[in-house]
Amino acid sequence: MRRIRQGMTLIEMVVTLTLFGVISTGVLTAYLTASRQTDQAMLKSETVTVARIASDTLLHDIQRAKNVTWADPVLTVTLYNDVTVTYTTVNTAEGPRLRRDGNDVVASDYADISLVTTPGPVIDPVDREVTLSIRVTVTRGGQSEDSLFTLTGTWRNV
Repeated sequence: MRRIRQGMTLIEMVVTLTLFGVISTGVLTAYLTASRQTDQAMLKSETVTVARIASDTLLHDIQRAKNVTWADPVLTVTLYNDVTVTYTTVNTAEGPRLRRDGNDVVASDYADISLVTTPGPVIDPVDREVTLSIRVTVTRGGQSEDSLFTLTGTWRNV
């Protein structure tokens, strides 16, 4: 009768564990890379969303304006019904916040939103056009996404 060999040799065990380690490291690296990219994409998406909300609010008022003026650091929009709306950046404990008449334009614990004051908004009273920039920084879990958005709006000058 033949003797049946049982078990594995030490060399077979080392080779198996080495292969398992190499494959596991590759899978873990791919997972961590995908996770970081997903987090970065989510930050970018939130940054764009916050900027869109702020831009929509600003453009809505500018389009209904009779006049727009800039006196650093306040953007003043006089609406067609002679109501005055002021936009300014206020530094809070959470970071800079863009405010419209003293209220945050966007309520977010993670987003810093500010009017860019250098260079200040460009106001063209002849073409009734204003060009301004807002900076949005979203921070979550130690990662941060900082973007600068420029918007241009034309008012009616009724």
